[in-house]
Amino acid sequence: MGKAIVWAAVVDGTRARIWREPFTLTTQNQWDIVLRAPQRHLRMALNALEGANGSAALRQAALVYRAKAVQRDRLGLARQIAAQLQAALELACFQYLALFVPAEMRPHLPAAFSA
Repeated sequence: MGKAIVWAAVVDGTRARIWREPFTLTTQNQWDIVLRAPQRHLRMALNALEGANGSAALRQAALVYRAKAVQRDRLGLARQIAAQLQAALELACFQYLALFVPAEMRPHLPAAFSA
């Protein structure tokens, strides 16, 4: 029986780092694959927040919009992660996957993996 191939993915909500063979001793401590959230929704929300200098209700609406924008960006990152890992799995690049994800990101991953 051959050696098991392990990958580890570390996600922080805006970036995912995937390390192939994390238990192999090498002189390099680099991530093999790095994915970043596009943050296009967040940029739009921050622009809307800047423009909401008037009433408190307008500012509150901009803050809610910002929170939803962050969720949409995280969902986009989750889809990127799912696509990358699904492609690698279909090519039998790994047998085991260790996935480290913050609690606020977990709801986004099942939706992305089922897409």
